[in-house]
Amino acid sequence: MRLNGPDACTSELSDAYQLGAAAERRVAESRPGVDFVDSSGWYCVDGRCPVLADDVLIRKDGQHITLEFSERLAVVLREAVLAER
Repeated sequence: MRLNGPDACTSELSDAYQLGAAAERRVAESRPGVDFVDSSGWYCVDGRCPVLADDVLIRKDGQHITLEFSERLAVVLREAVLAER
């Protein structure tokens, strides 16, 4: 009998993450030629962050993304960085 599934492991963007991202955005805005890429939408939707994307584990420790998930994001990151130029 299964009592819960992956949805039970969904988390929210932490206050610390949001404060850190806001600080990084301010620094980027204050420096010519520096852009901030908000990656939270790549693994969270409406502030809710699931543990899996398709069949891939997203975070290995609640904060850092797994190698496999980062490999899937490589193209997305490249496009985001190039779009900021």
